Amino acid sequence: SFLPFFLSSFCLKFLLIHEKTNLFSPHFYMSKVSRIRGCIFDMDGTLTIPAIDFGLMRQSLGVPIGVDTLVFLEGLEGQERQKAEEIIHHYEREGRKNLELQPGLETLFSFLTQENIPYSILTRNSQEAIDHFISVSKITDFRYALSRDFVPVKPSPDGALHICRGYNIEPQECLFVGDGKDDIAAGKAAGNITVLLLNDKNHNLSELADYSVTHLAEVIDLIKTELVQKDEAM
Repeated sequence: SFLPFFLSSFCLKFLLIHEKTNLFSPHFYMSKVSRIRGCIFDMDGTLTIPAIDFGLMRQSLGVPIGVDTLVFLEGLEGQERQKAEEIIHHYEREGRKNLELQPGLETLFSFLTQENIPYSILTRNSQEAIDHFISVSKITDFRYALSRDFVPVKPSPDGALHICRGYNIEPQECLFVGDGKDDIAAGKAAGNITVLLLNDKNHNLSELADYSVTHLAEVIDLIKTELVQKDEAM
């Protein structure tokens, strides 16, 4: 009869659609990534406990709302530029003085080393800050440790893409872990799998990232899992 034929035809079409899109999966409309072969980490607030009050620093500099701090700095000249740099260096010195390592840091990097997964730093902070972090953390085998001297800085994807080329991997085979909007934007633009490390002030960014974690060690579980990437079209 017509009804069984119709139902059989409908079921067949549904299964074919499901095979292509995996409708039952929470990651519908997402592209699968087989394995992670490299990692990129923001530094301040990601590998360390947040110690710099960037909002207060911007206020001290007089940066207008919606304007990037480093872009604002580039627009200054002479004594204005010198004064602004002194303000930034003051806050960065305070950050180094109060530096605390993020919980789970040692566990995560021991795992990455054991699994031969390369890792790097990509930060808008200074090279001096990177050197201080490495000295305190005793983690010395970063493949790259790029400061704001590498331009353009985040949220440009250039730094992340440079690192992926150095790893000799595709961007989607690399995790980009950070705690800020610039980190997620840079990772997304580069085509990386983005991971937001949650804190008290950034939960509003979780919908922008592919994944969110509350502890650095949770990144290990992500790497062990078949990860997916949010479709930019959503």
